[in-house]
Amino acid sequence: MKIYIMRHGETDYNKRQTLQGHIDSHLNETGRSQARGAAEYIREKSLNFDRIYVSHLDRAQETAEIVSGRKRCDFFVDDRMIELDYGEDIDGKCLTELDEATMAFLNDPIHVEPPEGVEKIPHLMERVRSFVKEIAREEKDEQILIVTHGETIRAFFACIDDLEVPGNEIWEMPIDNCDIFCVDCQNQKFSDPVRVRSAAAC
Repeated sequence: MKIYIMRHGETDYNKRQTLQGHIDSHLNETGRSQARGAAEYIREKSLNFDRIYVSHLDRAQETAEIVSGRKRCDFFVDDRMIELDYGEDIDGKCLTELDEATMAFLNDPIHVEPPEGVEKIPHLMERVRSFVKEIAREEKDEQILIVTHGETIRAFFACIDDLEVPGNEIWEMPIDNCDIFCVDCQNQKFSDPVRVRSAAAC
Protein backbone atom coordinates (compact mmCIF):
# COMPACT_ATOMS: atom_id res chain seq x y z
CA MET A 1 0.00 0.00 0.00
CA LYS A 2 1.24 3.45 -0.90
CA ILE A 3 -0.12 6.36 1.12
CA TYR A 4 0.04 9.96 -0.04
CA ILE A 5 -0.70 12.49 2.68
CA MET A 6 -0.98 16.20 2.04
CA ARG A 7 -1.91 19.39 3.78
CA HIS A 8 -4.85 21.46 2.53
CA GLY A 9 -4.34 24.65 0.52
CA GLU A 10 -4.00 28.12 1.99
CA THR A 11 -6.92 29.88 3.68
CA ASP A 12 -7.23 33.50 4.77
CA TYR A 13 -6.62 32.24 8.32
CA ASN A 14 -3.25 30.86 7.23
CA LYS A 15 -2.45 34.11 5.48
CA ARG A 16 -3.25 36.14 8.62
CA GLN A 17 -1.43 33.67 10.91
CA THR A 18 -4.67 32.91 12.70
CA LEU A 19 -5.53 29.66 14.46
CA GLN A 20 -8.15 27.60 12.64
CA GLY A 21 -8.32 24.23 14.38
CA HIS A 22 -11.94 23.12 14.01
CA ILE A 23 -13.12 26.36 12.41
CA ASP A 24 -14.60 25.51 9.02
CA SER A 25 -12.50 27.91 6.98
CA HIS A 26 -12.32 27.88 3.19
CA LEU A 27 -9.54 28.00 0.62
CA ASN A 28 -8.58 31.39 -0.74
CA GLU A 29 -7.46 31.91 -4.34
CA THR A 30 -3.86 31.15 -3.42
CA GLY A 31 -4.99 27.90 -1.82
CA ARG A 32 -6.93 26.91 -4.93
CA SER A 33 -3.89 27.69 -7.08
CA GLN A 34 -1.73 25.55 -4.77
CA ALA A 35 -4.22 22.69 -5.08
CA ARG A 36 -4.20 22.98 -8.89
CA GLY A 37 -0.41 22.75 -8.78
CA ALA A 38 -0.68 19.59 -6.69
CA ALA A 39 -3.21 18.20 -9.17
CA GLU A 40 -0.74 18.79 -11.98
CA TYR A 41 1.92 16.83 -10.05
CA ILE A 42 -0.53 13.95 -9.56
CA ARG A 43 -1.36 13.90 -13.26
CA GLU A 44 2.32 13.97 -14.21
CA LYS A 45 2.99 10.98 -11.95
CA SER A 46 -0.12 9.17 -13.23
CA LEU A 47 -1.34 8.59 -9.68
CA ASN A 48 -4.72 6.94 -9.41
CA PHE A 49 -6.13 6.82 -5.89
CA ASP A 50 -8.29 3.91 -4.80
CA ARG A 51 -9.51 5.81 -1.75
CA ILE A 52 -9.41 9.42 -0.58
CA TYR A 53 -9.73 10.36 3.10
CA VAL A 54 -10.59 13.85 4.35
CA SER A 55 -11.85 15.54 7.50
CA HIS A 56 -15.27 17.19 7.32
CA LEU A 57 -13.69 20.66 7.12
CA ASP A 58 -14.21 22.47 3.84
CA ARG A 59 -10.55 23.41 3.36
CA ALA A 60 -9.58 19.73 3.27
CA GLN A 61 -12.51 18.67 1.12
CA GLU A 62 -12.12 21.40 -1.50
CA THR A 63 -8.40 20.67 -1.75
CA ALA A 64 -9.19 16.99 -2.32
CA GLU A 65 -11.76 17.90 -4.98
CA ILE A 66 -9.29 20.02 -6.92
CA VAL A 67 -6.41 17.59 -6.54
CA SER A 68 -8.32 14.45 -7.46
CA GLY A 69 -10.96 15.80 -9.84
CA ARG A 70 -13.57 13.84 -7.89
CA LYS A 71 -16.71 14.89 -6.04
CA ARG A 72 -17.04 14.97 -2.27
CA CYS A 73 -19.47 12.08 -2.25
CA ASP A 74 -16.54 9.88 -3.33
CA PHE A 75 -14.48 10.72 -0.25
CA PHE A 76 -14.23 8.88 3.05
CA VAL A 77 -14.83 11.52 5.74
CA ASP A 78 -12.90 10.57 8.87
CA ASP A 79 -12.58 13.11 11.66
CA ARG A 80 -9.85 11.17 13.37
CA MET A 81 -7.74 13.11 10.86
CA ILE A 82 -9.15 16.55 11.70
CA GLU A 83 -6.89 19.37 12.92
CA LEU A 84 -5.94 19.85 16.57
CA ASP A 85 -8.87 21.43 18.42
CA TYR A 86 -7.76 24.80 19.82
CA GLY A 87 -11.01 25.33 21.71
CA GLU A 88 -13.45 28.19 21.80
CA ASP A 89 -11.23 30.65 23.66
CA ILE A 90 -8.30 30.83 21.23
CA ASP A 91 -9.49 29.27 17.96
CA GLY A 92 -9.87 32.07 15.43
CA LYS A 93 -7.37 34.35 17.16
CA CYS A 94 -4.31 35.78 15.47
CA LEU A 95 -0.96 34.75 16.95
CA THR A 96 -0.32 38.36 17.97
CA GLU A 97 -3.44 38.26 20.17
CA LEU A 98 -2.36 35.26 22.24
CA ASP A 99 -0.98 35.45 25.75
CA GLU A 100 2.45 34.23 26.79
CA ALA A 101 1.22 30.91 28.21
CA THR A 102 -0.64 30.01 25.01
CA MET A 103 2.34 30.91 22.85
CA ALA A 104 4.55 28.74 25.08
CA PHE A 105 2.27 25.78 24.34
CA LEU A 106 2.18 26.47 20.59
CA ASN A 107 5.98 26.72 20.49
CA ASP A 108 6.54 23.54 22.52
CA PRO A 109 3.32 21.49 22.70
CA ILE A 110 5.20 18.34 23.64
CA HIS A 111 6.43 19.67 26.97
CA VAL A 112 4.04 22.52 27.80
CA GLU A 113 0.49 21.83 28.98
CA PRO A 114 -2.17 23.30 26.69
CA PRO A 115 -4.51 26.05 27.91
CA GLU A 116 -7.88 24.90 29.20
CA GLY A 117 -10.17 23.81 26.38
CA VAL A 118 -7.36 22.96 23.95
CA GLU A 119 -7.05 19.34 22.81
CA LYS A 120 -4.15 17.60 24.50
CA ILE A 121 -1.44 16.06 22.33
CA PRO A 122 -2.02 12.53 23.74
CA HIS A 123 -5.66 12.75 22.60
CA LEU A 124 -4.59 13.89 19.13
CA MET A 125 -2.18 10.96 19.03
CA GLU A 126 -4.82 8.50 20.20
CA ARG A 127 -7.28 9.32 17.44
CA VAL A 128 -4.64 9.48 14.70
CA ARG A 129 -3.07 6.21 15.89
CA SER A 130 -6.49 4.53 15.66
CA PHE A 131 -6.75 5.64 12.04
CA VAL A 132 -3.19 4.54 11.21
CA LYS A 133 -3.68 1.07 12.71
CA GLU A 134 -6.94 0.59 10.83
CA ILE A 135 -5.31 1.51 7.52
CA ALA A 136 -2.30 -0.72 8.18
CA ARG A 137 -4.44 -3.78 8.93
CA GLU A 138 -6.11 -3.67 5.52
CA GLU A 139 -3.07 -5.04 3.67
CA LYS A 140 -4.41 -3.96 0.27
CA ASP A 141 -2.32 -3.18 -2.78
CA GLU A 142 -3.76 0.30 -3.16
CA GLN A 143 -2.86 3.94 -3.48
CA ILE A 144 -4.51 6.13 -0.85
CA LEU A 145 -4.69 9.92 -0.60
CA ILE A 146 -5.23 11.63 2.75
CA VAL A 147 -5.93 15.38 2.68
CA THR A 148 -5.63 16.72 6.18
CA HIS A 149 -4.05 19.35 8.44
CA GLY A 150 -0.59 20.33 9.64
CA GLU A 151 -0.60 19.11 13.24
CA THR A 152 -2.46 15.96 12.21
CA ILE A 153 0.24 15.15 9.67
CA ARG A 154 2.87 15.51 12.39
CA ALA A 155 0.90 13.15 14.61
CA PHE A 156 0.62 10.73 11.67
CA PHE A 157 4.39 10.72 11.24
CA ALA A 158 4.87 10.04 14.95
CA CYS A 159 2.38 7.16 14.81
CA ILE A 160 4.06 5.41 11.90
CA ASP A 161 7.34 5.70 13.84
CA ASP A 162 5.49 4.12 16.80
CA LEU A 163 6.19 7.13 19.02
CA GLU A 164 3.97 8.00 21.98
CA VAL A 165 4.21 11.68 21.07
CA PRO A 166 5.90 13.52 18.19
CA GLY A 167 9.51 14.43 18.84
CA ASN A 168 10.61 18.00 18.32
CA GLU A 169 12.18 17.00 14.99
CA ILE A 170 8.68 16.06 13.82
CA TRP A 171 6.76 18.85 15.53
CA GLU A 172 9.03 21.55 14.17
CA MET A 173 9.10 20.06 10.67
CA PRO A 174 7.92 22.62 8.09
CA ILE A 175 4.74 21.46 6.35
CA ASP A 176 3.50 24.02 3.85
CA ASN A 177 0.05 24.19 2.33
CA CYS A 178 -0.32 21.48 -0.36
CA ASP A 179 2.96 19.76 0.47
CA ILE A 180 2.66 16.04 -0.39
CA PHE A 181 4.40 13.19 1.43
CA CYS A 182 4.52 9.51 0.50
CA VAL A 183 4.70 6.49 2.82
CA ASP A 184 4.82 2.79 1.96
CA CYS A 185 3.01 0.29 4.17
CA GLN A 186 3.82 -3.43 3.92
CA ASN A 187 3.00 -6.09 6.53
CA GLN A 188 1.74 -3.33 8.85
CA LYS A 189 5.15 -1.65 8.76
CA PHE A 190 5.64 1.87 7.46
CA SER A 191 8.54 3.39 5.60
CA ASP A 192 9.89 6.81 6.54
CA PRO A 193 7.80 9.60 5.00
CA VAL A 194 9.28 11.26 1.92
CA ARG A 195 8.29 14.74 0.84
CA VAL A 196 7.54 14.16 -2.84
CA ARG A 197 6.24 17.63 -3.59
CA SER A 198 7.13 20.87 -1.86
CA ALA A 199 4.64 23.63 -2.59
CA ALA A 200 7.19 26.22 -1.47
CA ALA A 201 9.60 25.09 -4.20
CA CYS A 202 7.00 25.40 -6.96
